[in-house]
Amino acid sequence: MAQLIQDEISELKKDQVFYVFDLKLQSLIFIKISDPYKDIIDVKALGAAIIHDVFEEQKYLTRFCLRFMPILFVCKASNVEHFKSLATNELDAYFGALDGVKWSMEWKNRGNQSVKRIDVLDFVYNQINKTGSGNSVDLSNPDHSVIVEVCMDVVLFSILPGFKKYRRYNISNPQDDKQNRRDAKQQAKQAEDAQHKEEEKAEDATEDAANKHEDKVPETAAQDANLQAKEEESSDGDIDLI
Repeated sequence: MAQLIQDEISELKKDQVFYVFDLKLQSLIFIKISDPYKDIIDVKALGAAIIHDVFEEQKYLTRFCLRFMPILFVCKASNVEHFKSLATNELDAYFGALDGVKWSMEWKNRGNQSVKRIDVLDFVYNQINKTGSGNSVDLSNPDHSVIVEVCMDVVLFSILPGFKKYRRYNISNPQDDKQNRRDAKQQAKQAEDAQHKEEEKAEDATEDAANKHEDKVPETAAQDANLQAKEEESSDGDIDLI
């Protein structure tokens, strides 16, 4: 009986298209395509279709997933030469077909101190320059982003278009995020208007105080003059007794 169950499980696994690869990291799930389907399913096309549905068609496909990123390949972080070989193939094929686009590298390291960002960045930069296609670095508004995530001893690599345009591929609820940005902008405008009104009130109060002071000075001078005149009149009418 046990052997029959095991055989049935093995048979089911043959038809399994996706399965979860445990990276031993909290809040991170890596879904791998089974080997028989790698030549059938285009990861980049699948990812582009999902991102298009979320951001362009406003279709919400998930309740719990925050970010979705297609990954081109996975390799061991300890095998640097293997990583460079795989990354070179992807970078040459991707950027060699483009001309004059802007790019940047997105880096994240989770629990690995041996792989340095500057080393990977230098490699990616030099490799893209070798394509000779006139592509340039733009950190604020790139057309394409090279994704390198180091998770313990595993490196995840991808090249994604519109990574920052599509909020780093955050698919949780883009419409609500747009509304939040509009609300925050409106609140900032209201706060700025309120501050301007307070400043105008303070300026008006200062002007009123200055005007009152100017009006009060001549009045005080007139009172002093009248008092002096009365004293002179009183002294002229006095009789000295001997």
